[in-house]
Amino acid sequence: MRDGDLVAVGKMLPLSAAPLSFTQATTAFTVAQAFGMTGLVFIADVPIQAAVMAESEMSVYVTERCFGALSHQHRPLYQETLAAYLAHDMNTKTAAEALHLHLHRNIMRYRIRRFEETSGLRLDHVDDIITVRWALQHLRIAGHRNRPRPTG
Repeated sequence: MRDGDLVAVGKMLPLSAAPLSFTQATTAFTVAQAFGMTGLVFIADVPIQAAVMAESEMSVYVTERCFGALSHQHRPLYQETLAAYLAHDMNTKTAAEALHLHLHRNIMRYRIRRFEETSGLRLDHVDDIITVRWALQHLRIAGHRNRPRPTG
């Protein structure tokens, strides 16, 4: 396997259950592509993302719950901010640095506070963090699905 290659694997099952394993591998592959993953990816590596894909109606509801109160103009800013914040284990300093905008962590804190005020969600509550994470994963997967495919 070369750098950048992707191989997705479903659960190891008896041959009679090969269609299920194939379906799982297909799901793992789709998720891995959406998240820019490479190498060997097992379905067990992506359970949350797979659940988000499988529950599209719930994902739309969760996304609306998180970002519906924000203007369409501000949604991408808050989505980017929250994705960086969660990806960096809720560390405002490293999240701000990761955005390459040389944001001060106080700006990150301000955006997080505004998101909490607007959405009614609290990022110090585990259930709310999971809700926001679910919505962000849905947006990433949906964006990947809606991206034009190269031709030729």
